[in-house]
Amino acid sequence: KHLPYMIGDDNNITISEDFLKTNIDHFNYNPLIVNLRYKDRSYTTGINDFTQEQLIKLPYSIASIFSDTPIINVKLVNPELISTAKMIKIRPLSMAFYDIKDPKTVLEQTLVSFIVLNTNQQITITEGDIIVIIVIDDIIDKHGNSVGHAIVLNQDVEVDNSKRAQEEYIKYLEERRKKEEETRKKEEETRYEKYNFSPVKTDTHTRVYIRNGVVMYVRPDFKVY
Repeated sequence: KHLPYMIGDDNNITISEDFLKTNIDHFNYNPLIVNLRYKDRSYTTGINDFTQEQLIKLPYSIASIFSDTPIINVKLVNPELISTAKMIKIRPLSMAFYDIKDPKTVLEQTLVSFIVLNTNQQITITEGDIIVIIVIDDIIDKHGNSVGHAIVLNQDVEVDNSKRAQEEYIKYLEERRKKEEETRKKEEETRYEKYNFSPVKTDTHTRVYIRNGVVMYVRPDFKVY
């Protein structure tokens, strides 16, 4: 059936009850999964809720796939024909994700509302004031195969960072380390100027400086001995 769509305000998919009435023979499918299609674009997803309106509500990340058409073809799919997810590999679009105290728990709480996940799907997760979008980079089914979409409902799905996410995080940590080192050096140079110190050498415990021609031994707390 062809249905118009609109953008919803969360990650849920909502479809008209009338769609079910016209597909009553398939209503025993559990969970209820549909395939959305327009030309060569296809997206498989689970239905979270129903509405009296003659439309389907989609998250922005899905609706944007069909942005150049007012309607999409919606077809019920037998869940037995869809792979079951064993692992998903994610990639945060913001490093703020790593500021979440327990990202694994937050992810599990977010993903529990999903029936099917697709590769390249974007999901918004929140923890306090932190709002982060993550991308599903890869889905591994129970046979160890990489698949385009899979059922995650009631499955013990492992979550891990994708290789790209790991590389981006390592790069982020290195850039942060460099910035912290630059900040430390600037603060130390400011102290040198304040006390008229000229560094001679440093070690992990005592730093040796020359002040007005006199050798000074200075601890990291800048007390002179």
